[in-house]
Amino acid sequence: MKINSFTNYAYRILIMLGANPDKTISLTEIASAYDISLNHLKKVSARLVENGYVSTERGRSGGLRISKPASEIGLGEIFRIAQTDTAFVECMAEEGEGCVISPVCQLQSIFKKALGEFIAVMDRYTLADLVENKADLNNLLGIEAVQVE
Repeated sequence: MKINSFTNYAYRILIMLGANPDKTISLTEIASAYDISLNHLKKVSARLVENGYVSTERGRSGGLRISKPASEIGLGEIFRIAQTDTAFVECMAEEGEGCVISPVCQLQSIFKKALGEFIAVMDRYTLADLVENKADLNNLLGIEAVQVE
């Protein structure tokens, strides 16, 4: 299985916002930091907003902000809302035609179990696990640390 770009970008947005919970970060900043398409990020961020993980702030200093503590955002949940195609082989796809041995093939059930195990592992981790090294992440992403007084 390959994680699609949508899912990859969802994790990237959340990592950047999770490493900076007190900041509002524009989509342009996120696109620039990761060198990815702003148009793609708009679609991904809309899904994250729709599902309550991210909020938007309008105005001159507007952008995105994490909506929940990083410890409350499960990686498995994000996978479920972002990864729309989890078919390893054509017979697993809803619109798939299968193959000649589909009626008796055991491979499909093994792949479904494997996917279940993959998601179960993802469920054991949260965004907090991905942003433990905030200073290193922000350094690589070109984000200045927020000064708390």
